[in-house]
Amino acid sequence: MNARNLLTSIAANVGVGLPNNHVLDPSLDVRGIVSAINDAGDDLFRRAEWPDAVLSTSLPRQGPVPGIAASSTYVLPENYGYVSAQGGVIAIQDEEGGPFSYDISPNLMEFITFKDTGIAIINQGRVHTHDDAPSVALIYVTSAWCSSGSEIGHDEDTFVIPYRLLKNGAEWRWRESRGLDHKALEERWYADIAVQIEQLQATAR
Repeated sequence: MNARNLLTSIAANVGVGLPNNHVLDPSLDVRGIVSAINDAGDDLFRRAEWPDAVLSTSLPRQGPVPGIAASSTYVLPENYGYVSAQGGVIAIQDEEGGPFSYDISPNLMEFITFKDTGIAIINQGRVHTHDDAPSVALIYVTSAWCSSGSEIGHDEDTFVIPYRLLKNGAEWRWRESRGLDHKALEERWYADIAVQIEQLQATAR
């Protein structure tokens, strides 16, 4: 389902007739629904590592870290948000030929001082390590919930958060913005989120 489908579905549910079904239409009704979708998307995206938001990629070595011998640097993807709890930075091979995960150091001085080959640091758009692996795998959470970025920008936009939760969250927010009854829908939405997150946590155990 894309942004245009979502807009059309919400408009039908809340009883709004649209001049057209384009998300960039300047009419007040379209802008109101799209604003509610964006607010719901931002809220949902912050609440969990939704499965479709977790990505993996291989980062080729770019060379050594400037000023540090026996080190490597790798450029982060443009849509990098943060390291996923499900993975992290993974070396393709260790001395025994198998993969291993680096510990991510939060402290640049610790990384520089201890020179531990099992530690990586993410700094200024790059991953730095103390070894020379030709590439590392990165498992990370994307930086945005929508394919256009932090808000809807195109009819064909898709989403990395659950469609049903996004739709229902936008609907009660739209009703709230118009002074209409929305409390039951809002309470059901929060309850649904709690169930979804509990299921995600159970799967991760």
